Amino acid sequence: MLQNIFKDSILVDTFVDKEFNNIIKDLLQKEKNNNKIINKSNVGGFHTQDIDNEFVINKLLFWTHKLILKDLYLNHKITINLQNLWINENLKNDYNQEHTHPGSSFSGVYYIEVPENSGNIYFKNDPKEFIELSSFFKNTEYDSHKEINNYNNQFILFPSNLRHGVYPNCSDKPRISVSFNIKITSA
Repeated sequence: MLQNIFKDSILVDTFVDKEFNNIIKDLLQKEKNNNKIINKSNVGGFHTQDIDNEFVINKLLFWTHKLILKDLYLNHKITINLQNLWINENLKNDYNQEHTHPGSSFSGVYYIEVPENSGNIYFKNDPKEFIELSSFFKNTEYDSHKEINNYNNQFILFPSNLRHGVYPNCSDKPRISVSFNIKITSA
């Protein structure tokens, strides 16, 4: 009998909010005008400094809460705190290297604009990749790599220790997203 003993789950949903999207684009433009760029996992593109906007913070927390309560079973009441958030704009050939987000419970990304062929997010499981069992079996429990097809208004929440990256943008249009980290504690 096959028993799965470990799983990595990500949560995916769609939230459409034109006001939120417009605020993000305005904040991105202000940061670009002030040339406030930092380098983290991005290769090319524009990665803002941490954004402190009450509307954006509250919206991300609301969506996070909604998704967690919809898809996960809680042992007890929790508190969700947003640690930080930033905006990414990736132009043609820009991408995000593989990385994790240490010190957080969950990390998330909300896609504002995702042109066709602008690069999808992917997740890797290094221990599974090391033993290469996926090449022998059709079963997916030994997969070491999973790509998620991204689209406008997509909201993804995943464990912060899950290694991930974003493929290069092969489109002539920018891919714009908001990324964030949250910490979950007992209420």
